[in-house]
Amino acid sequence: MGRRALVPYLWLNLTLVIVAALWLTLHLAVDAGGAVLPGYLIGLCAIAITAVPIGRAGMLPSLNPAARRFWHGLRVTALLCAAGWGVAVAGIVMDPPPPGIAPRLSPLTTVPIVCGALLFLTVVLLLPLGTRSPAERLRYALDSTTAVLAGSVFVWHFVIEPLVPGRGPVSEFALLAIAVASLLAGCVLTRLLLGGDIPVDRPAMYLLCGTGLLSAVSGFATIVWGEQGKLGAAVIAVPAAALALTGAAIRQAYAPEAVPADRAGTRIPFVVFPYVAVAAVNGLLLLVANAGAADRHVRTVVIAAVATSALVVLRQLTVLSDNTRLVTHLRAQEMRLQREATHDALTGLANRALFNSRLHSADGATVLLIDLDDFKTVNDTLGHAVGDRLLKAVASALRQATGDRGLPARLGGDEFAVLVPSDGQADQVAQRLLEALHRPLLAGGHWLLARVSIGAATARPGDQAEDVLRNADIAMYAAKARGKARLVHYASGMAEPVLDQMQTGGELRRALDAGELTLYYQPIADLASGRTIGVEALVRWQHPVRGLVCPAEFIAAAERTGLIVPLGRWALGEACRQAVAWTEELGDAAPYKVSVNVSAHQLQDPSFPAEVSAALAASGLAADRLVLEITESAALRGGAIMATLHELHTLGIHLALDDFGTGESSLSLLFAFPVGILKLDRSFVTGIEIDTAAGVPDEARLAVARAVQQMADALGLVTVAEGIENPSQAARLRELGYTTGQGYLLSRPLSPADLAASLTGAV
Repeated sequence: MGRRALVPYLWLNLTLVIVAALWLTLHLAVDAGGAVLPGYLIGLCAIAITAVPIGRAGMLPSLNPAARRFWHGLRVTALLCAAGWGVAVAGIVMDPPPPGIAPRLSPLTTVPIVCGALLFLTVVLLLPLGTRSPAERLRYALDSTTAVLAGSVFVWHFVIEPLVPGRGPVSEFALLAIAVASLLAGCVLTRLLLGGDIPVDRPAMYLLCGTGLLSAVSGFATIVWGEQGKLGAAVIAVPAAALALTGAAIRQAYAPEAVPADRAGTRIPFVVFPYVAVAAVNGLLLLVANAGAADRHVRTVVIAAVATSALVVLRQLTVLSDNTRLVTHLRAQEMRLQREATHDALTGLANRALFNSRLHSADGATVLLIDLDDFKTVNDTLGHAVGDRLLKAVASALRQATGDRGLPARLGGDEFAVLVPSDGQADQVAQRLLEALHRPLLAGGHWLLARVSIGAATARPGDQAEDVLRNADIAMYAAKARGKARLVHYASGMAEPVLDQMQTGGELRRALDAGELTLYYQPIADLASGRTIGVEALVRWQHPVRGLVCPAEFIAAAERTGLIVPLGRWALGEACRQAVAWTEELGDAAPYKVSVNVSAHQLQDPSFPAEVSAALAASGLAADRLVLEITESAALRGGAIMATLHELHTLGIHLALDDFGTGESSLSLLFAFPVGILKLDRSFVTGIEIDTAAGVPDEARLAVARAVQQMADALGLVTVAEGIENPSQAARLRELGYTTGQGYLLSRPLSPADLAASLTGAV
C-alpha cells in the first residue's frame, strides 16, 4: 500500500476530533444533562479507524523486522482499546447514566484498556538496543528503572496521593487516566532518551508519547472540572489520541530509511537523565520534609530517594568496572602495539626497526647478517606454510645460539641478523648457529636441512649503521659465492665484485630492452666423421663499450637479479626460430637438434612448460628437435621442478643433464629424472690423454669417463663429451665408446651466419 493511501485516515481522524469538539460544546451549552452516547461513539470510531493505518504502517517494505513487530503490536493495542471503549458504549446503551453524570468505567472496559497499555509497554521495551555489551545493557536497565521510579514518585506525590482521601466518582477515572498516561509517556520518553538509535522513526515515537500526555490531561481535567471535565476528557482525549496515533503511523511511512536493527541503540546513551532523576527525588524529599508532611508520606519519598540513589551507585560501579577493564585492555593493547612495532610477527625476534635503533646506539659492535641458502626452494616445493615453520625453527636456533650475547632479529624474508658487542663473541655465535644447523630441523612434518650464509662486519669509528649493514651484506654474498654455509668477515676491497655484479645487472636489464644480446651456436658433432648433428645455443652480449661479453661475466648477475628468467625466455624463442630458419635455408645440411640451457628459476615456474609450447608453436619447430639442458643442482631442487621436467618430457622434448658427474646425486637422478642425454663434464675430459710421470695414463679420469659411458649404454642413454680440445682427447674418448662430442677441436661457438657458412662449406 502506498504512502498517500494513509493520508485520508489522518483527515478522517481530524474530522472526528472537530466533530467531537463541536458536539461537546453544543452538549455542554444546550443540554448538559442529555445523552452522552454520541460523544462516546465518536471516540469508538476514532480508535477503530486508527487500527487500520497503524496496521498498514507495519507492512511497509522499508521497515526492518523489529520495527514491523512494533507497529503490529501497536495495532493490537489499538484494537484492545477499541474493544474496551466498545464495552463502555454498550454499557451506555444498555444502562444510560443519570443526567449530568458521566458513565462509570466497568472492569470489562478497563481490563482491555490496561492490557493494551501493557502491550504497548512491551513492544516499546522490546525495541532492540543494538550491538551492546552485557554491561551496557545492565546500565540501560538501571537507568530506565531509575527514571521510571523517579517519575512514579512524582505522580504519586502530586496526583495520586491528593486523590486518595476521596473525590467521589471523579477519582476513579482520574486515577486510571493519570496512572496509565504517566506510565505510557514515561516509558516512551525513557526509551527515547536512554535507548539511542531505534528502528522506529523518532518523531513518530514523540507523537506516540503525545497520546499519553493527552490521557494525563484528561485526568487533570477530571480533577479540576468534575463530571463535566470527565465527560470532556472522554469525548475529546480519545479521538485526539487516535489522531496522534494515526499521525505517528503516517510519519513512519514518510520517514527516511529506518535504522537497521543491528545498528539500533548505537548512539551514546543520555547519561545525564538518571542523575537528574536522583536530584529531583532528593529535592522532593527536602520539600516533603520541610513541609511537615505525614510520616508515611516522608517514609515513602525517603525509600524512593534511597532506591534511586542506590540504582545510580550500582550504575557507577558498572561504569567503574568497565573503565577498569578498558584501561587494562588499552594498556595491553599499547604493549602489544609497541611489541608489534619492534618485533617480527612470525618469529617473535626483533624487527629491522628495533635492530637499526640498537645499531645506531651501539659502539664497536659487530653485525652478523644471516641469509638462508636456497630458501625459495622450500616455499616452491613444500609451500609457504612449511617455509614459515622453517623460519620459526631457524629463529629458535638463532635465539639459542645468541643467548644473552646479543640481539637476534629478522630483517625480512629469509634474512636474519645478530647484533653482538664484540667481534670475538660474533664468531662464537656464528659458529654455534652453523653447528646447530648441521642437524635437520622439523618444519611442518618435514625434517629439513637449513644452511645459512653469514656475513660479519664490525662498526669502525665514524661508521654509520647503514655502512655496517652494507658491509655485512657484502660479506654475506661473498660467503654465498665461496660455497655457502659459512662465515665470511668483511674486508676492504670486498665490495668491488659485488658492486660490479650489481652494475652488470643494471646494464643487463638495459641490454635486454635494447636488443644487445645475441646467440652463438657451438656444434655438437659425430666424433668419427666430424659431421654436425646438433648445436648448443650460447648467449653473448654485444656491449657497446666492452665488445662481445661471454656468459661467465654476466650470468651470475642475471641469476642474482632474477633477469635470468626473461633472458632464458628470450634465448628459448630465438633458438627455436633460428633452427627453423636454418632448415628453410640449408635443408638437410641444417643441424637437426638445438640445445638450450634452462635455469632453475625457469623450472620453478609452473607456467614454464606452457612457455616452451608457445615458443615451439610460434617458430614451427618440432618438439623432438629441441633439447633442454639442465644442471644436476637444478634438478635436485625439489618435487615442483621434477614435475615440470616430466611434463616437458611428455611434450616430446629431449632433456639433457649438463656437466654430468659434478653434482651431488648423479646416479639417483638417472632413475627419477626423465633424462635422455648425459653430457660428461669437461673436468673429466681435460687431461684424459695425458700420461703421468710414470708413463701411466690418468686412471682416475679414465675410470670416471669409462663408467659414465658404460652406465649410459646400460640405460640406453646418449652421451656427449664436453670440452674436447685436441685430437688425442677425441681418440681416447672414442676408445671408451663415446660417439658424440663438443669442444674447440670440433668448433668454437659461431654466429648464425658463420655456422650456416661452415655447414655449406663456404668457409
